[in-house]
Amino acid sequence: MQTIDLVKQYLDLRVAGHAVHSANLANADTPHFQAKTPDFKATLDQAIATKAHPGAAMQSPWRLEMRIRPETRGGRNDGNTVQLEQEMAAIAQNGIDYQTGLRIITKELAIAKYAIMSTTR
Repeated sequence: MQTIDLVKQYLDLRVAGHAVHSANLANADTPHFQAKTPDFKATLDQAIATKAHPGAAMQSPWRLEMRIRPETRGGRNDGNTVQLEQEMAAIAQNGIDYQTGLRIITKELAIAKYAIMSTTR
């Protein structure tokens, strides 16, 4: 069940990432809007660092919290840094990554179901 919990958190991060990219798209025409990027690497690095130091982190459930950084790519004349093509590509990739997480959790649940069914026979 630990894997299922971790994959659930992964899916939650993907949903949070989708919200960030959607907000960027919604503000594509807002002057001086600074696009944001979900930083999955920093999020996982933080989780690994926390996991490497037992103690307080081990006493409570392990939670991943999305790190978000401002986008530093070049902006337009109005100061807006949203780039539609990059946001759309990021949303598409995020969807693929979400589907991968769903496949993993489906397989884990199938294994758990098999284990339950084989012990009740």
